[in-house]
Amino acid sequence: MSAAPRLLCLVVCVAVPLVLSGRWLSAAAVALVLAVGAVGLNFLTGITGQLSLGHAALLGVGAFTAAVLGGTTSTGLSTERLVGHELPVFVWLPAAGVAAGIAGLVVAPAAARLRGLSLGIVTVGLVFLGGHVFATATSLTGGANGRSIPELTVGGHGLRDPLTVAGVELDRDAQWFYVAAAVLALAVVFVRNVERSRFGRACTAVRDRDTAAQVLGVDVNRVKLGAFALSSVYAGICGALYASYLGRVVGATQFDLLFSIQLVVMVIVGGLGSTGGAVCGALFVTFLPVVTTELRGVFPFLSDTGSGGLVTGDHFAVLLYGAALVAVLAIEPRGLAGLWDRTRAALRTWPLRP
Repeated sequence: MSAAPRLLCLVVCVAVPLVLSGRWLSAAAVALVLAVGAVGLNFLTGITGQLSLGHAALLGVGAFTAAVLGGTTSTGLSTERLVGHELPVFVWLPAAGVAAGIAGLVVAPAAARLRGLSLGIVTVGLVFLGGHVFATATSLTGGANGRSIPELTVGGHGLRDPLTVAGVELDRDAQWFYVAAAVLALAVVFVRNVERSRFGRACTAVRDRDTAAQVLGVDVNRVKLGAFALSSVYAGICGALYASYLGRVVGATQFDLLFSIQLVVMVIVGGLGSTGGAVCGALFVTFLPVVTTELRGVFPFLSDTGSGGLVTGDHFAVLLYGAALVAVLAIEPRGLAGLWDRTRAALRTWPLRP
C-alpha cells in the first residue's frame, strides 16, 4: 500500500467517530474488533488453505481467559463464586491470545493431516466441544448465565468514562473505535510481514500444492501447525476485546457455529488471501444487520419481532449473508478485494478498455 491510501485510511479512522454516532458507531467499533479475528482466519484459510469452522470456540477461549484473569470473584448471576484475579489489560489481553493459541495447537495436529471438507468437519467439532466446556465450567465461565468481562482500561482510564481530546468529548464507542483501530493496525502490519517472510511463502506454497511444497523441502505439517497457532492467537485477542466491549458473554450460546460461519463469510466476501479484504468483509457482515434494521420502513416484509412482517431484520441479514456468498462465488471469487482491483485497473486505463 502506497503512502496515499495509508494517509486516507488514517484520515477516515480519525473522522469516523466524529461523524457517526449511536448504533452506527457501535457497529463500526465491533467491526474493527471482529476484523482482528477475520485477519487471523484469512491467514489460515486464504494464505495457507486450511478451512476452519471452529474459530468461534477459540474466540470464546480468549474471552473467558480475559474474564478469569481480569475479572472479579463476585457471583453476579452465577450460582457459585467465580474465579477472578483482577489483573490489568496488558496481562489478560496477551494471555487471551496465548491461551487460544495453545487451544488451537491441541487441535492442530489432527487438522494438519486433513484438508477441505474433512478439516471443516473436524473444526466444527471444536465449536461443540467448546460450547460444552463453556456451559459446564461454571466457576470459570458462569455457565448458562455467563459472566461479566472487565472493562478495557488504558493508562488508568476506563473506556466507559468520557474523554475530552482537543475540546472534543469522546464517548465509550468512540474510544473503543480508536483502540480497536490501533489493535487492528498492529495486527495487519504483523500478519503482512509474516506473509512476506519465509514462513509466509511456505504457507502459500502449501495452499497452492502441498505435495509439491513437500517435495521442495517444506515441512507441511509444521507450516500448518504454525498457521493454525497464529490464527488462534488472533482469535483469542479478538474474543477478549469483543467480550470486553459487550461487558458480558454467555459462551455456550454466543460463540456458536453461526458465529464461526460469520467469520468465514467475512473472509470469503472480503476476498480469500487478502488482508485488506478481510477487514472489508468484517465491515460488511457487521453493518449488514444495522442496515437491514434501518430499512424496516422501506421493505414491508421486515419487522422488529417478525409478527408484522415475514422476517426480522436479523433474519433478513442472515439471508443476505447467503446471497452475498453466492454472488461472490458466482461473479467475483476474489470478493471485495477483487472488485477493488478490477475497479482500480479500469480507472487507470479509462476511457480506454482495460
